[in-house]
Amino acid sequence: MNIADSLTKILQSEHLPQVVITLKHYLGKQFYKNSSYRYEAVFNIIWHCAENLTYPDFHKAMN
Repeated sequence: MNIADSLTKILQSEHLPQVVITLKHYLGKQFYKNSSYRYEAVFNIIWHCAENLTYPDFHKAMN
């Protein structure tokens, strides 16, 4: 989790949509079963992005 926390501190706002696009595929049930601590780290990073993007930008990145 320390890496996820560190990453959210240094992420620049212009990179947030690409981070969501890249990591969203790791939120699946199978990934959770194989590596729940990594799933939680990915979830926290995406949550950080959601809090710092507009809704339309976040929605666009998730679809």
